[in-house]
Amino acid sequence: MRAVVLAAGEGRRLRSVHPGPKPLFPLLGLPLIVRTFCTLREAGIADIVVVLGHRGDEVRAALGDGSRWGVRVTYAESPDWEKGNGASVLAAAPHVAGERSWLLLMADHLVTPELVRRVAACTPPEGGVAVGVDFTPARVPDLDEATKVQTDRVTARDAADGGAANQDTRPSVVAIGKDLSAFDGVDCGVFHATSGLLDALRACAEEGRHTLSDGVRRLAAQGRAVACDIGDARWCDVDDPAAVRHARRMLLEQLPTPRDGLISRHLNRKLSVPISAALARFAVTPNQLSFATFLLTALAAGLFAAGAFVAGGVVAQVASVLDGVDGEIARLKFLRSRFGELFDAILDRIGDGLLLAGLTYGTYAATGSEWALLFGALALIGSPLSMMIKDRYRAMTGDLYRPDVHDGWVRYLLANRDGRMFVLFLGGILEQGLATLAVLAFTSLTQAVVRLARLKKFL
Repeated sequence: MRAVVLAAGEGRRLRSVHPGPKPLFPLLGLPLIVRTFCTLREAGIADIVVVLGHRGDEVRAALGDGSRWGVRVTYAESPDWEKGNGASVLAAAPHVAGERSWLLLMADHLVTPELVRRVAACTPPEGGVAVGVDFTPARVPDLDEATKVQTDRVTARDAADGGAANQDTRPSVVAIGKDLSAFDGVDCGVFHATSGLLDALRACAEEGRHTLSDGVRRLAAQGRAVACDIGDARWCDVDDPAAVRHARRMLLEQLPTPRDGLISRHLNRKLSVPISAALARFAVTPNQLSFATFLLTALAAGLFAAGAFVAGGVVAQVASVLDGVDGEIARLKFLRSRFGELFDAILDRIGDGLLLAGLTYGTYAATGSEWALLFGALALIGSPLSMMIKDRYRAMTGDLYRPDVHDGWVRYLLANRDGRMFVLFLGGILEQGLATLAVLAFTSLTQAVVRLARLKKFL
């Protein structure tokens, strides 16, 4: 499928924070339009037509052919962009003339790959359009400026409950526009269109009307515009400083993952997310961050071995917090890679081994107790089992292992990596090396045994 991205507008309301072209506004390290490119790529769409207008030469020079972000970009010029965004859509007509259907997005709308996939899967009526609609208007921050949509959603639901055979029971668009007083949804800026939208826009242009909403309104009057419910997928129209702040929050709130352990969820993420937000503006890569975190982990291990337990515990916890930053930057800037995941996992396992070896040596040197050697050996055996079980579960089922779903009561044990690092922190500042090794050995092995027993019902 091909996507058309409108990038012709002037963006006057963003001038106070960004003097350049609006599509190139940097949001947490990536220009708005590049975020759109990467979102489309993640949704499986790599063929993109960008419609240029205001300061189009600057936008073209900055983006090139799109290969830097794994997409193919071609350009269309809209000489009449000032008349309205409908004129910009018509400028892309030669590029989508042979397409059965295509996606239409706005360069200044922040959307998720899931939202794009939902609209792409929503087949438009013959010669019509499917409009991505957020049926929860209350979550739209600047509702006055949003394009409202009125649908026959209730009637459509009744038809579906009645089991109407061979009938399209999706809500039809009844009206669309910014000034609607009666509405049940908001246009999120993603459309699944056919050539019928171009025909409608041409007819509107002949009447002196040049907005995209004019074209959709015309199709709605003909019964050829349906609403695609985007569900809980998030989006934001980034058109003023307040919207920029909302967009930043939206992106940062998505950084924690369902796989987070107890300490990551309640402590580490509260520290790592602001760090990632600050680092996003720099050209630092996730792999560089992974290696920097590994060096800190190795330093903590050396401090433990030297008997500096307090310093070792503090550095270990700092490394634990920073261990989340590489993944957050990867998600935030669309830099995830299979090699990066492997590289990070290997460094984590080596780091775990170094920490336990360092603490075992330091404890034995300080106490002379052979229990330190036993507990250290058991902790070394149990340490990699947490990640190994998760990886094997994913390999066998194709699903992520989620501690909150699969672990039962053992999710409260500090046995995942974030928990083990926190135990090392507490043990270090309390200077209780032997007790720390005993706790790590017990929790990691107990978690492995209970997980093995519980997973029988999931496999």
